[in-house]
Order: sequence, then C-alpha cells, then structure tokens
Amino acid sequence: PILVFMSKVDGKFQFSPISVNFLTEVAKVIFAIVMLVIQSRKQKAGEKPLLARSTLIQAARNNVLLAVPALLYAINNYLKFIMQLYFNPSTVKMLSNLKVLVIAVLLKFIMRRRFSVIQWEALALLLIGISINQLRTAPAGDTAFGLPITAIAYIYTLIFVTVPSLASVYNEYAMKSQDTSIYLQNLFLYGYGAIFNFLGILGTALFQGPENFNILQGHSRATMFLICNNAAQGILSSFFFKYAGYNFEEVFLNCCHNFYWSSFCCFSGTYLDY
Repeated sequence: PILVFMSKVDGKFQFSPISVNFLTEVAKVIFAIVMLVIQSRKQKAGEKPLLARSTLIQAARNNVLLAVPALLYAINNYLKFIMQLYFNPSTVKMLSNLKVLVIAVLLKFIMRRRFSVIQWEALALLLIGISINQLRTAPAGDTAFGLPITAIAYIYTLIFVTVPSLASVYNEYAMKSQDTSIYLQNLFLYGYGAIFNFLGILGTALFQGPENFNILQGHSRATMFLICNNAAQGILSSFFFKYAGYNFEEVFLNCCHNFYWSSFCCFSGTYLDY
C-alpha cells in the first residue's frame, strides 16, 4: 500500500493502474520462461522435455482452470489502486486482513478444511479489531456514481475482500489438482493474467481515447518499484499455493504483524492523511 501511495500525485494516479498490473504479469511471465529454460537443462535423460510442444499443449489443456483465478486476480489488483482513492494505506492494509476470514469460511465449506476453536477465536478477535479501527477511518462526505462516498467505499471493500479470497482458494485447488511443473503452471497463470490486463487496456483505450493505450505513460521510479514488488509477491505466492497449502497459523501471524504496523502508523500519524 505504501508504494501505491507514493506513486500518486496530488491524490491521483498519473498512470493507468491496469498498465502497472500488465507490466507486473509480463515480468512474471519472463521469470517463468527463464526458470523453465533452466529446469529443462537440468532434466535427466529419459524425462519428458518441459519445453516440448506436446508437453506444453497437454499442460495448457490440463491447467485451463488457472484462467479463473487469473481473472479474479486481475480484478483484485485493479481494486488495490481504487481502494487508495478512498482509504489511506494503513486502512487498506487492515481491510485486506478481512480476506483471512473469508478464505477460512471458503476453505471450511468448499475444501472441507477443519480449524480449531482457538483459530476461530483468533479470527473473531481479528474481525473485532478491524471493525473498531474502521469506526474512525470510514470516509465521509461527497458522492460518487450518485451514491454517498461511504457507500461506494464499502462496496469496493466488499469486492476487495471476496474476490481475492475466491482467487486464492480456487488457485490452490487448480494448482494442486494437476501434477504439472510449477513453472509451467506459473507460465499459464501469469499468461492469462497478462491477457486479461491487456484486454483491460484495450477497453480503456476504446472508451476513453487512444492516448490511454500508452502503457508507459505517467510511470515513475515508484511505479517501477511497485511492479518489481508485486511480481516478487506473486511468484512467492505461487510456490506457497503449490507446495505449502494454506497454513492458517502463518497467515494469522502475518496479520498480527500487519496490525502492529497499522497501529504504529496510527499513533505516529504516518500515511493517515492525504
């Protein structure tokens, strides 16, 4: 959130958020291709070549479900920018922790995961803490789309919480359901993501003018850092979903870290006001 905040000028984005997401996906695609080439050179005699045409075609057919989380991630990554037009970075970080609750519910009812009483109590405490935090940070005044700005912010928050939660659960299911190389799966996941974001850029250029087709327009050093950061996070997350699964304890500890970070921002007055 801080990098997104730093990339704004006078409270607005001088670049297209979709272009940042597109360049992030392109960076991840390049990483996946490089890792595929490295892995293919390390294969032993008799193993099916990773870069063989038949292998790529078969893997693409088996992993077509990755298009679903790729689309959901594309929507979520766009909302990360929109949310900062309504909330400050620390609040956005706090709200993102609500995804833990939604993911837990989805894992419970969709993937039949079991959680202990202590884990549910921890979720309740997290929810209460976030609710109290938002009592004094909800935006007020002004309107957008004919609705109060508060209502618009809450609608975006609902989508911001549910969409990535669905993407995370579905992504874990799609990646673990197929015995395919993680680098091939990453190639398809990031490739789908790049396609969806490129379609978003085309749609923006179509409805708002051809000048919006300039992908690099308005970018700065902050956006370059943002692209690198988002690409690294996405790559690490894919290994997490493929091999580690959804470790509830680790996620909650991360949320505790975020809570203390946000509390520090509140007490110090850092990144609270535009």
